[in-house]
Amino acid sequence: MLDRLLEVLRSGSPRERATAIAVLVSTGAALLLVVGSFAAVAAYYRGVVGEALMLALVALAVCWMAFVLLGDVVLARLFEAA
Repeated sequence: MLDRLLEVLRSGSPRERATAIAVLVSTGAALLLVVGSFAAVAAYYRGVVGEALMLALVALAVCWMAFVLLGDVVLARLFEAA
């Protein structure tokens, strides 16, 4: 899948490139959010971070999910028009 996305970035139409960029950024950020969440939970249970950081992480996750859903709506409308 990653090789297909990179191929589209090199030789796709502008619309395909924009979609590939959105998918890559969204996927990369989601992976970072998942790994960061596990690291934050581990740090919380070790007493390294407080409740404020955990609350901030939850708020970031909710905002990111809303951003991804909005991006899905935009991409769906973009491809309906094609």
